[in-house]
This record gives sequence, C-alpha cells and structure tokens, in this order.
Amino acid sequence: MRPQWYICGSLHGVPPVRLTRVALTGFKSFVEETTFEIGPGMTGVVGPNGCGKSNLVEALRWAMGEHAPRSVRAAEMDDVIFDGTAARPARNLAEIRIVIDNEDRSAPPAFNDSDTIEICRRIRRGQGSSFFVNQREVRARDVQLLFADSALGARSHAIVAQGHVDAIIHAKPAERRRLLEEAAGIVGVHSRRHEAELRLRSTEENLTRVDDLLGAQQARLAVLRRQARQAARYRSVSDRLRTADARLSLHRWRAAQEEGEAARSELDGARQNVTAAAAAAAEESARQASLQDELPELLEAESKASAAVQRIAHERALLNRELDDVAGRRRQLETERGQTRNDLTREQENLSDIAREQATLRDEQETIEAETRGQAETRADLESSLAAARTVLETAQAAQAEADRALTRAEAQAAALAQDVDEKAGALDRLDGRIAATEAALQDLAVGDQTPLGDPDALEADVRAVDARADAAEADETAARSRLAETEKTGEAAAESLATARAELVAADRRLDPLRAERDTLAIQLEASGKRTLAQLVKIQPGFERAAAAALGDDLEADPAGGPVTWHDLGELGASALPTGSVPLSEYVSGPAALQRRLAFTGVVDDDAGDALQGELVPGQRLVDRTGALWRWDGYTHSSGETTPVSRRFQQKNRFDQLARAIDAAEQQRAEAEARASAAEEHARVADAGTAEARAALNRAVETRQVAELERKAARDRHAAALAASVEVRARQASLGEAHARLTEERALHQQSLDDARAAAGGYSEAAPLAQAAEERQHETETALTEFNRALESHTRMQEAETHRHQRLETVRQQWQNWERRRAATEQHQVELRRRLDELDGQVAALELKPQELEKQLEGLVDHLAEAESRQQAAADARVSRESALREANQAVADANNRQAETREAMARAEGACKQVEERLTGERERIRERLGATPDQLSELAGLKEGETLAPRDQLERTLERLHRERDNVGSVNLRAEAEADEAAAEIDKLSESRSELVQAVEKLRSAINRLNREARGRLRNTFGTVDQHFQSVFKTLFQGGEARLELVDSEDPLEAGLEIVASPPGKQLQKISLLSGGEKALAALSLIFAMFLTRPAPLCVLDEVDAALDDSNVERFCALLTEIAKASNTRLLVVTHHPFTMTQMDRLYGVTMQEPGVSTMVSVDLAHAEGLREAS
Repeated sequence: MRPQWYICGSLHGVPPVRLTRVALTGFKSFVEETTFEIGPGMTGVVGPNGCGKSNLVEALRWAMGEHAPRSVRAAEMDDVIFDGTAARPARNLAEIRIVIDNEDRSAPPAFNDSDTIEICRRIRRGQGSSFFVNQREVRARDVQLLFADSALGARSHAIVAQGHVDAIIHAKPAERRRLLEEAAGIVGVHSRRHEAELRLRSTEENLTRVDDLLGAQQARLAVLRRQARQAARYRSVSDRLRTADARLSLHRWRAAQEEGEAARSELDGARQNVTAAAAAAAEESARQASLQDELPELLEAESKASAAVQRIAHERALLNRELDDVAGRRRQLETERGQTRNDLTREQENLSDIAREQATLRDEQETIEAETRGQAETRADLESSLAAARTVLETAQAAQAEADRALTRAEAQAAALAQDVDEKAGALDRLDGRIAATEAALQDLAVGDQTPLGDPDALEADVRAVDARADAAEADETAARSRLAETEKTGEAAAESLATARAELVAADRRLDPLRAERDTLAIQLEASGKRTLAQLVKIQPGFERAAAAALGDDLEADPAGGPVTWHDLGELGASALPTGSVPLSEYVSGPAALQRRLAFTGVVDDDAGDALQGELVPGQRLVDRTGALWRWDGYTHSSGETTPVSRRFQQKNRFDQLARAIDAAEQQRAEAEARASAAEEHARVADAGTAEARAALNRAVETRQVAELERKAARDRHAAALAASVEVRARQASLGEAHARLTEERALHQQSLDDARAAAGGYSEAAPLAQAAEERQHETETALTEFNRALESHTRMQEAETHRHQRLETVRQQWQNWERRRAATEQHQVELRRRLDELDGQVAALELKPQELEKQLEGLVDHLAEAESRQQAAADARVSRESALREANQAVADANNRQAETREAMARAEGACKQVEERLTGERERIRERLGATPDQLSELAGLKEGETLAPRDQLERTLERLHRERDNVGSVNLRAEAEADEAAAEIDKLSESRSELVQAVEKLRSAINRLNREARGRLRNTFGTVDQHFQSVFKTLFQGGEARLELVDSEDPLEAGLEIVASPPGKQLQKISLLSGGEKALAALSLIFAMFLTRPAPLCVLDEVDAALDDSNVERFCALLTEIAKASNTRLLVVTHHPFTMTQMDRLYGVTMQEPGVSTMVSVDLAHAEGLREAS
C-alpha cells in the first residue's frame, strides 16, 4: 500500500543534476585517494565509531563551500589536512572532487560546456583553499551558487548531519525559517538581495559624498569669483606701487653713486700715507735684524757653559748616590750574614732534638720486643688451662644431660597431671576474667561512658551552631558579592562618566582651537598696519559694517591722538531731522565724540529707499543702507555693494569681538568640562578603590565561608560518628548481658572439673629425688663453666695484649723513619747555609775599599765645577748686554710698525667705505632686480619720468610708497589664481553634476531590484509554506501512523521576518508545540519537517548522518520505508550513514569504513542489489 504522504508529493520537481562520484585525497583520516560512487537509490555507509564515517559527510559539505572550521570539526581550516600518524607523515594538501552528470546540459551557462562537471576544492597548508570547476579556477561564491541552484549546499536541508535533528528541535522559530527559505529556493535570493543592499548603501554613500563635494565646489566657486574681483583691484594698486617704488629706487641709486665718488677720492690719499710709513719701518727693521743675528752665537756659548756645569753637577750627584748605595749594600750584607749564622745554629739544635727522639723510639722498640718474647711461656700455660677446663665442662655437661633426661621423664608424668590442673585452673581463671570484664563493661556502659566520641546531643548542638555560622558566612558572601556588583556597577558608571567628561573636554578643545586660530589670524590682520587710527575706537553692530564704511570711509584712518590728519570735537550741531523712514547711524555706530556730527547727519534706510529720499536731504546729510550704498545731499550717489577695505576691517573687528565672546564662553565650557572630568576621575578613583575593597571583602567572605563549610562538615562527621557509636553501645550492652549469664554457667562446670584434677595430681611423688640429683649435676656443670670462662677470658686478654704490642711496634718504626728523613733534610740545609755564609763574607770584603775610591773622584769633580760656573757667568753677562740693545731696536721697529698700521687702518677704512658703497650699489641693484625685475638703467623708464622732469624729495617718495602699501594691504589677502581656479571649479562642478545624475539613476535601479527581489521572495515563501505544511502533515501521519500536525508562521506578518513553529499531536495526545513532546516524538517530528522540506524542493542528493540513532525499531522500519519510497519515486540519490542493522538491510549498496591502521581510514563496498540478484539467479 502506498504511504499517505505520497499523495501530496510532487517529486517531479527533482533537479536533473546527478552527483555520481566523490573522491577524497588527504582529507582528515582519508590519507590515500578514496573514491566512492553515489549510484541511484540508497547508498549506505557503515563502520564502527571513530573510523571516519562522518568525515565523508564533512568532505561533501567542505567541497560545497563550507567556510567555518568549526562546522567540519576543526579549529582552523588547515586541520582538515591529514596530520600524520606514528607510521605515516603529515600531508600538506587535501583535495575533494565531486563529479556531476551534465548530459542534459542543465548546469548554469558558465559551466554548461561539457557532459560532466568536476568540482574540486583544494587546500594547501598555510596557503588557503582554491576552487576549480573542470580544471578552471573559480570563486568560492560561484561554487556555492552552483549547488544552491540545485537545492544543495554546505548548509542546505538536503544534508542532515549529526545533531541536525536536535538543532531543529531546540531552534527558535526565527532560526527554523531558514529551512523554509531553502525549500522555497530563496537562499540565493537572500544573498543577491544582500549584495544589492550593500551596493545600494555604497551608492547612496557615494551620492551623499558627491552632493557634499558639489555643495563645497559651488561655495568655493562663489568665493573664487569674489577673490577674482579683489585680485583685479590688487593688480591696479600693485602697478601704481611699482611705479612709486621705481622712483624711490632711482633716487636711492643716484645718492649711492655720489657717495661712491667721495669714498674713492679718500682712498687714494690713504694709500700715499701707507707708502711713506712702510719705508720708515723697513729702515728700523734692518738695524733690528743685525742685532738679532749676533744674539744666537752668545746664546749658544752660554748654553754650552751651562751644559758643562750641569754635566759636572750630575756626575757629582751620581758619585754621592753610589757612595750611599755602597754603604747600604754593606749594611744589608752584614744583616744577611748574621741571619745565616742564626739559621745554622737553629739547624744544629734541630739535629740534637732529632737524635733524642730517635733514641727514645729505639728504647721503646726494644722494650716491646722483650715483652713479646716473655709472653711465649705464658701463652702455653693459658692454652693448657683452657683445654683442661673444656674437658671438665664437657664431662659435667654429659652427667647433667643424663640427670635431666631422667628428671624429664618423671616430670612429664607429673606435668601431665599438673597441666590438666593448670589448664582447668587457667580455663576457670579465664572465665573469671571474662565474667569480670563483662561486668566491668556493663558497669562502664551503665555509668554513661558508652560514647567516647562525645555526647550526640551536644554534638548535634555543635552542628546547629556551625550551621548557623556557615549560613551567616554564606549570607556575608552573598552580601559581599552584591556589594561588589554594586561597586563594579558604580565603577562602570564612573568610567562612563569619566569617558563622557573627557569626550566633552576633547570636544571643547576642538571647538576652542579653531576659534582661537581664527581670532589670532584676525588679530594679526587688524594689527598689520601697526598704526593707531580712529577706526579702532569705533563700535558697530553686526550687519551695519558696510553702512558705516560708506558713511565714514577713509576718514577713519585719522590719528585720534592728533596730527596732520585728525578729527576735532566741535560739539553737537543743531540740524534738520533726517528724512522720514531713515534712522540715524548713531543708533548702530558708537565712537569718539568727534564723530557725533557725522553720525547724526547720516541716516540708515532700507535697500533701494535712498533714491526716493535723497531729494529731502539738507546740506551735510547723507543716507546709507546695509549693502554699502551711499546717497549724499549734493547728489552724489554710490550704489556699489562691494565690500570695501574699511567695511572689511569693520567686519573683521566685529568678528574678532564675536570670537572673543565665543572663546570666553568656550573656555568657560572647557573649564566646566575639565572640572567635570576631574570630578569624574576622582569619582572613578573612589569607585575603583571601593571595588578593590569590595573584592577584598568578598575574598575574605569566601575564605570565611569555606572555613565554615569545613567546620560544618567536620561537626556533622563527628555527630554521625557519635550516633553510630551510641547505637553500637546499646547493642553491646545487650550482647554483654547475654554473655555474662552464659559465662556464669560455664564457670560452675569448670570449677567441678578442676577439683577432680587436683585430687589426682596430689598422689604422684616420684619426681622429687630425681629433681635433687639433676640439681646437683647442674651445680657441677655451672662450676666447670665458670672455670672455663675464666680461662677463656685470660686467653683473650693475652691475645689482645699481643695485638696492641704489634700495632705499637709498627707505629714506633714508622716514627723512627720520619725522624730519620728530617735529620737528612736538616743536614742538607746546614751545608747550604755554610756555603751561603762563605759567599756573604767574600762580598763584604769586596765592598770595604769602594768608598775611598769614590771620595777621591768626588774631590776632583768639585774643582772642575768651579771653573765651569765661572765660564757660564761670563757668557751670561755678554748675552744680557746684547739683549738690551736688541730691545731698544725692537721698540723702534714697533713704533714704525704702529705708524704704518695706523696709515693702513686709515686706508682700510677708506677701502671699507668704498666697499660699503659698492655693496650698497650692489644691494640697490639686487633690490631693483628683485622688486622691479629691471636694471638701474631702466629705472627712469619704469618711473615714467619725462624728459627734464626731476625727482621729488626722498621723504615724499617714501610717504607715497607707504600710502600705496597701506592701500594694497587694505585690500587684504588676495588669491591671484582665483580666476583660473574659478574656471577649474566650474569644470569640476559640471563633472560632479554628471556623476550625480548617474548615481541617482543607479540608486533608483538598485532600489527597484531590491523591491523586486523582496516581492519575489515573499511570494515564493508564501507558496512554499502551504506546500511544506501539506507535506509535513502527510509525512507526520505516516511516521506516527496517525495524529495531527501543522506548521505556523509566528512573530511577524511578513513571511520574510516571521518564525516557523511546529505544532503536533501524536495519536492519543493533545495538540502542542514540539518542545513539549517526548524525546522520540521530537525526533520523528523534526524528521517529518526535514522530509517535508525535501519533498517541497527535492535535491539531487540527500545525506543522512545517523539520523535513525534516536529511533526505536518500529520507527526505524517506518523511516526506512519512507526512504525507499522517496528513492523509487524520484531521481534523488540517498547517502545514509547508519549503525542500525535494519537500515543496512534496506540499502542498495553498502560502503564499509574501517581503520585497520591507526588514524587512517579505508573503504570497501558491496552492491547489495546486485548481490541479491546473483543469489536469486543461482
């Protein structure tokens, strides 16, 4: 009978793509190339746990584009490469190849050029993965889309891995929606929509940037056009400034030429003076040279005489030193000779000591040898006595043995009787002891000593007390943890406050820095002239700068302190009122009292109202508007709204004041932010300290709790032991009572038996005489033994004395030999000392005549020294006389040189003046070239001088040049490339406008594509949900053999955002969510959903990895029947990994995975359908 689920099935939608073969090389445990065919029907994979079956499933997922290492049970992707075993080295490459049958050309167009498609993923260690399709490298995305279009993929519903069923059971509804999306085939749509959204976001960001750039370029173009107008005015002023500069340069050039002529004339006179002074200096130098030539001979004669004196004095010093050395050497030899005589005497005394010691040792040796000879007779006597004592002892011991044997026989009979008595008496005594012990134990138990481990009640109270301490410690620990959590929360809040405060401080600095920079720039511009003017004292409300500039103009450049150009305070002047509709300028402008008349006679009107009111003005009055237009009473009108230098300075001044106020406010905000940051930092520090203290308190509380737990455990152990001991005592009391009664009865019986045994033993008396004879024999033996021990002790003492004498004799011989060696060494030392004494006597005798010879030589040197000193004094007198004459000549030469130097200095000053003039001319020439780009000969032409025209005075030319400089400075900073930059900005604006149009079109296209994808995905999801729900209900009823089930979309009205909930009612149960079912029911319900998804969108391959592990035998049979029907009714090929025997029997072919070699998987195959056909044929 066909199952009910097939009625709703639509397996005709199975994609025609067919996976036919998979090959693994170096992947995990499959080190060698392993190929397995995936034929039609069901293919099973079996094998023991840990042999590598799941590696086949992971290989398929990895080849289909899996990118997460954890999904293939790896820490990193290189872990899928075979890592080696004890017998095999590691590999550096892993490769998976999947072969797809494409005879019907159903693959995507990019890969539709062959009958088969081989998809390969290859990874090299440390180099990452590569994907290939028919030997051509492609992107991982291409492979993922290729499988996704066929309802396959690394994470598709067609591959049910271990734990997948549990994941579906425990997944949230939103997570289960992915199964529905896979069944609807919109996973690829999601990816494409995500890519489109990313492109849309990027395009919109580009559009925003283009709009920003376009706005910035338009603003820049307006600024550049205004700068171009300023540049034109700047060039006009610069041309006039160039002419004025040329006139002033011409004036300075002519003045420098006149100074040069005067300097050259002065230089000629100075050169003549230098020539005369040089001749006089040469004459004095000749006389000095003559004296200088004679001086070296005199110096040489003096030097030779001095050298002779020094040589003789040195020889005398050497003789004196040698005389001292001879005396010292003689004293040293005398000392050494006395020391040698002392050493010789001491060695003689040592020889005497050695002779005495050797004589003593010789006497002791003779004494020991004599004692040894005298002990020979004593040794013989002692040995004879010892032998006789041994004989007597042996005779006595034999007699004692015979007596002991007779006594033993007699005593044996008596002992038998006595033993019987003793045994019975002992038994009675033992019974008495046991009875006494039982009574004592009962008495001890009765008085309360039955619990040596303690009173159970008292120990129970201890347990309660310890429990209370432990509970208190736990409460303290909980409180400490709460305090720690609070302090950490406070610390986090403080850290956040500190971060916020620091961010505010940084933001305040960022606001303040540009304001200060702008203020400093304006201050430099306002102070550029360095001159105090009336304009600096005027205050103008913002917006009226151009009006004030039009009314006051360059008149504000006057000096407020007085001067050639200034304003005088003439007081107020009664005048006619301003025309109706105008407001006095003094309402918006304030300044010194000298300006009050001008301000009172100037009215401010609205734009374009001045033309109508100009006719109403009286003499001296004028009208202005905010744009800078001017209407005067005499008919003069200036309607240009351009910014003038004066208005610009007013704007800059107002802006400077605004910046000052803004900076004050910003500095106040920064100070407040800094204060908050400091407070937050202090709060954070306090919080950190509190956290540290709370953590320390928690550690102490934990330690206290642990100690309390240990104490509680110990107390409970003591209490349990005491209770056990108490029970044991009570049981022992009962046992002792029974034992006491039994022992009392036994004692009465043993007492009767003891009385009978004592009566039998009393009549036996034969052992007494034998015991007396044995005692006498024992006394004789003891006497013989005493004599033997005495003889033996004497013999032992004699042997010990002999050993001691022998050892002492050896010691004496060794000591005598040592003294003999010392005697020989001493005699040798005496020979050496006598030889040294003879040498010292000879040296002393040689030194006795040496001092007399040295004294004679010293007397001869004294006479030679006197003659040499006389010659030295004569040579010194001659040298001093000639040096005096030379000093006079040197003074004369110095005076002549001074006069010559003065004339040369005068000539140098003249040359310096000429050089300065030349440098000035050169500097002027260079200045003219740098400033005007011309030579001095071209200055007249540049200055515009007419024929016969003379130059104005220099101060007038400088004032004109200064005025033009000030006029050019008033123009402000000028961009001379403004016109060219404006053209460039206009071209850039055109280009940006074109780019903006293209981006707007792209945004519209992407939004349309996203909307279309959303509509398509939403529609396909709705349609698929109904189909999946029908399949789910059919499969559920088939697997459960009844019951009800359905799927629900929850949490959202939009299918793309909703979750998928499973509601099921197995036979005999209410309808409920899957989470409330039993374990087996959950597994069957999840499998029902998996097969419902598969029936909705079949895949060419379905992989089931041990999904039947949680099913019982009956459910396994229904599960296998379902697989069989799917395999027969579709082109889907099923790959089933299983351990269940029944599932194995339903497979068309089986692959066995084994691990005969540790860490290396191998595969064998059996075609069960073919084998069954062969069996039936046979």
